[in-house]
Amino acid sequence: MTLTTEELQQYSPSVRRTLGLPRPKWRGVMHRWAFWISIPIGIVATVLATSWPDRLGVGAFAIGITTMFGVSMRAHRDIADPKYLERLFAYDHSAIYLCIATGATAVGMLGLEGQNRLILIGAYWAGCLFGLATVWAPFHPPRGMTNLLYLAIGWTAIPMWGPLREGMGDLGLGLLLFGAAWYSIGALIVGSQRPNPNPHVFGYHEIWHVFVIIGASVHWVMVGIVLAH
Repeated sequence: MTLTTEELQQYSPSVRRTLGLPRPKWRGVMHRWAFWISIPIGIVATVLATSWPDRLGVGAFAIGITTMFGVSMRAHRDIADPKYLERLFAYDHSAIYLCIATGATAVGMLGLEGQNRLILIGAYWAGCLFGLATVWAPFHPPRGMTNLLYLAIGWTAIPMWGPLREGMGDLGLGLLLFGAAWYSIGALIVGSQRPNPNPHVFGYHEIWHVFVIIGASVHWVMVGIVLAH
């Protein structure tokens, strides 16, 4: 489908970039691999959790990670229909908020108790619901707003570092921060669209996907270590 510049303006920047720029050969490939790998990891980790809070937290995290990779895999296939792409990108961005919220649920269940647990999980879900409202609003958010929200919501746990260190240990907290750093740097890369080494094969968006996979992997290691101890 060939659209004029005027016709493209009614769609989001994500759709305009997808239809107006070269499509890298690696677009969506790595998240397809990550989707299939995440399913057995999530099942095994959930089964190995011994208490109901741990199992609830790990199960939520598994659902969030697998959903994010699965929706991304579908959204980044070679699709030319702009209306369909618009819906898929809305699902894709929504799945990222879901992943953030379910990840916070796992951290809260594994590392906190009582009021601190409720505050952390509630704050993340409230932030992610606000993010979802911006995704499905009848207007396109300003450039950079979505990535800024990802970063702001993702680091909501900063005031809880003390209780999290006590509940998860130094190694658990260190892995939590290390994984979050990969996500954050990736968000900055996709927001700035730099570096963009090869737009036809492996561009800035593919670098972002690599950072997301590494961040998710680090957080799965964190979950395993906290469960083991």
